[in-house]
Amino acid sequence: MISNTNASVKMVEVQNQSSHLERLEAESIHILREVAAEFRNPVMMYSVGKDSSVLLHLLIKAFYPAHHRSRCCTWIRPGSSGK
Repeated sequence: MISNTNASVKMVEVQNQSSHLERLEAESIHILREVAAEFRNPVMMYSVGKDSSVLLHLLIKAFYPAHHRSRCCTWIRPGSSGK
């Protein structure tokens, strides 16, 4: 049986963890936008893995519904020529 105190502590831990992830996400989005503003044609490697999926999700959050989404970056799969 879990006491109310233990349940409260677990809820606070989940909230702290969530706010930490939100800060990391906000920082990542800020970096992506800064890179897009600084460089004419930024490039990101795409490998269809978990990390690439997270980057794609962050890019969508950072630039959707921008009119010039295709300008934010170029995706190159490893092993391709990039053309």
